[in-house]
Amino acid sequence: MLPTDGLNPAHGYVFVSISYGPTLRAAAGSVLYLMLIALLSLGIATAIATPPSPLELSSACSTCRPSSPKPSPTRCGDTSSRSPP
Repeated sequence: MLPTDGLNPAHGYVFVSISYGPTLRAAAGSVLYLMLIALLSLGIATAIATPPSPLELSSACSTCRPSSPKPSPTRCGDTSSRSPP
């Protein structure tokens, strides 16, 4: 976009400066937005690439599994709960 091609103040186009308030705000907002996208991507990549520790795996498996009913305690020598042979 050269001023010699008709893009000049004489034809209604103003020169844009980085020090102009709205231009500076748009540039800073774009940089901030792209930095947030990069950090989000880095966090997702780290979460996917890092293998979980064995402790994390065991706690995750124990919370997903239904607990089995505990057997009732019996005394040594108590034969009343046993079925006859």
